[in-house]
Amino acid sequence: SLLQLGRDALESGDFQAAAEAYRRALQENPDDPNALCDLGIALMLLGQWAAAADATESFLRSCPKDIMGWIRLGMNRREAGDLQKGKDAIKRALRLEPGHPIAWKELGVCYLAQGKIDQGRESLRRALDVKPSYVAACCALGETYEVEGETSRAMKIYMRGLDATRSEK
Repeated sequence: SLLQLGRDALESGDFQAAAEAYRRALQENPDDPNALCDLGIALMLLGQWAAAADATESFLRSCPKDIMGWIRLGMNRREAGDLQKGKDAIKRALRLEPGHPIAWKELGVCYLAQGKIDQGRESLRRALDVKPSYVAACCALGETYEVEGETSRAMKIYMRGLDATRSEK
């Protein structure tokens, strides 16, 4: 099937071929939530943020409780330059699952992109409260301290992330 063809291309790293397969699948069935979801992911991996957001929004009309869909929409909107819509989508994910560490981390990144350092740090800390070994949140939070010249605090957070990666092996 075209869906499987797209998934095989996605797994092999051929994101363009995956996007084409999903588009063809959507010509046959324009409301297929699986094709819409996977098209959004392929476009995201291609860096086509606005198109990825559009596909993800279409997917979310069929699956409005998909937390990762809302997070991806927020990331796509943020990367496309619409920080407010990015935050709104991620906040929607947090309303569905208040303890989702990826949502908290991505909300923090949105706040940081807006220059709202305190809110960004607080969101990143919330991600780490939920999942103390969340390396991406450690890196993002450490970077906020490093940029502000708080090297000691940055190193503590970076070490926390490094320790988490060591313990996972």
